[in-house]
Amino acid sequence: MRRVLAPAGRHVLVGAPAGNSAGLLLGLVWTLLVARFVSRKPVSFLAHRTLADLDFIRGLLETGRITPVIERTYPLADAAEAIRHVESGLVRGKVVVTV
Repeated sequence: MRRVLAPAGRHVLVGAPAGNSAGLLLGLVWTLLVARFVSRKPVSFLAHRTLADLDFIRGLLETGRITPVIERTYPLADAAEAIRHVESGLVRGKVVVTV
């Protein structure tokens, strides 16, 4: 990732693969180790959601100030295909399964 970062750029690590809490922990440890030796500092981010935050986001959605990007919608019968699509790593928005 150093090839695409500016010399004083920041690489923000967000989350881990689903069901992989060990991956999240290893990512945090790696961040601390690497930060000592490189100019392009990695930064960890761990979200802490509160009801107030969710209410704020709901307000933004309701007023149209933000709009989610929905790439594709699948009917429930095609949920397996939706999961395969998400796992492909090529998703450029949200994938919605309608019930």
